[in-house]
Amino acid sequence: AEAAIASARKYRPGFAEASAVMGRIYKEGGEDEKAIAAFKRAITEGKGLQPEAYTGLGLIYKERAEAAGGSGNFDDEQANYNEAAKNLKLSIKQLAGAPDAMVIMQLLGLIYERQQKITDAIAVYEEFLRIFPDSNEATAVRSFVVQLRKQLDGQ
Repeated sequence: AEAAIASARKYRPGFAEASAVMGRIYKEGGEDEKAIAAFKRAITEGKGLQPEAYTGLGLIYKERAEAAGGSGNFDDEQANYNEAAKNLKLSIKQLAGAPDAMVIMQLLGLIYERQQKITDAIAVYEEFLRIFPDSNEATAVRSFVVQLRKQLDGQ
């Protein structure tokens, strides 16, 4: 895959999609630092417009947050969740209602829930329902909103 991407770059320098694909390959291979560098390169090459790279970064930081929380490092957990949320929000904004945004919005809502940012999670889920009211996931997302409102009322 790396050879194919290098070949593609010869014909099209600054190929943002190629860098994003390389980021995915590195991520799947467990090479997070290389993946982060590739995703950031894709964002630079795409002049800031690269939702796939932002999503990839968001997923890496989400996984890092979960690992940090699992080992009891709650400061790193929060920092990584914040970084994940920042990147996923950028991806969602750039996708502008495209079907790929459905999964990313649900991930962002989950991150906010884990951070106990209940009002932010509700806002993401309500935006999801506004954009995708008839999706297969809409019933579950409505249920999330109801449960989170109950949590807010109980605080």
